[in-house]
Amino acid sequence: MTKCRSSPPPVDVVNIPLRAGLVLFTGVTRPAGNIQTTLRVTAVTPTSLKLVFTGKQADGSPLTTTRTVRLQDIADARGIRPNFVDGATEFFPGNTAFGTSTQVLGELKRSGSTELTIDVGGLSMGTGVAGAGLGRELDGMLGEMGGFAAISEALEGAAARGAISESERADAAGTMAEIDQLQMAAGTLRSGGKTTLTVLVNGQERELPGVIAKGRIQTDKEAHDVELVFLDDPANPLTLRSRIGSERTVLLRINYPVAK
Repeated sequence: MTKCRSSPPPVDVVNIPLRAGLVLFTGVTRPAGNIQTTLRVTAVTPTSLKLVFTGKQADGSPLTTTRTVRLQDIADARGIRPNFVDGATEFFPGNTAFGTSTQVLGELKRSGSTELTIDVGGLSMGTGVAGAGLGRELDGMLGEMGGFAAISEALEGAAARGAISESERADAAGTMAEIDQLQMAAGTLRSGGKTTLTVLVNGQERELPGVIAKGRIQTDKEAHDVELVFLDDPANPLTLRSRIGSERTVLLRINYPVAK
């Protein structure tokens, strides 16, 4: 069980290492039904993380997918892509997947505000919005086609075979990018101070220091009030708790192999 204190005592910095074998267990409360999800780091390369996500779709069927996140994006990205498409292998430069970036966390602590963009469409690992409307419908269609990465790969293959021209491939890719942006909500988040949450880490309760970010993010058609709590660890500012619209998440457990 995760507990939260609004007026926390001073706590030491807690480091959750970004290494292969790190597993995050998250509880999601949403109108469509409560679920638990699992996100596992399967490999760490000099430039990226390889992730495997498991959870459930809106109809209760299992969801499994993979994601690649650049280490550069964990350092300075201003976008968070917490949503996953079933069966897709996805890569979104400029975005993280399970937390924010070192730069965003630093701005919240130094100046008290930051600019952030969050994917609010589709099926979520933690911070998707159940009522995202068009974004959710788009994700359903994209999932059937394997996600953006699969569509991009198919377009490139068609161009290489001469089935379509390079200009047609570029036009299609531009259209996909425009569709993608329909579910991205942006806004200014302001610091709500610090807090601590009690989370099971390798089977033991630990007091994790968090930085609160509050604000309002908006797409062209929808706006959502948000409150996020990021782990106060510049090397891995993962999301400990979130509220976006009617959906809430909390990080329940963290497991990782201890270096010998």
